[in-house]
Amino acid sequence: MTYVIIHALAPIFVIMFLGFWAGKAKMVDNQNVSLLNIFVMDFALPAALFSATVQTPWAGIVAQSPLVIVLTLTMWIVWAAIYFLAVKVFHKSPQDAAVLTLTVALPNYAALGLPILGSVLGEGPSTSLSVAVSIACGSVLMTPVCLLVLEREKARAAGGQTGSSLAMLPVC
Repeated sequence: MTYVIIHALAPIFVIMFLGFWAGKAKMVDNQNVSLLNIFVMDFALPAALFSATVQTPWAGIVAQSPLVIVLTLTMWIVWAAIYFLAVKVFHKSPQDAAVLTLTVALPNYAALGLPILGSVLGEGPSTSLSVAVSIACGSVLMTPVCLLVLEREKARAAGGQTGSSLAMLPVC
């Protein structure tokens, strides 16, 4: 088990060390790091996830449904527990609690998901598809709830809305 964990995390730390070394050797300065981040997050990662999704047969995508259910339930439970603690116990504003809960309940799948899942599940298109499914679950299910809470509190501050968050949802 230790070997699996080291094998999964070693590439991450090697890349971090190479980035540190590139900065010390003046190969990359702070201004260019933001461009590298933009390239990786806006182009390279979506292209890799799209490629993995396209190469996977429909049966492989449907086989990911247990992962979707487990991730969704886990993220919702963590989101609700942290939101309750932040608002009721630590007396945070709903806006602060919503952002805090999104940060805690939605881990960074993009940075850690591929290497760790590759070591645990094995290399292959289904591994990348699992990360794509994880990112989609968080983006589609968690982020809108956070935005809904933020907009609700903004409307309350303006004196416009005093009902529930569900009243703000568009009705078709």
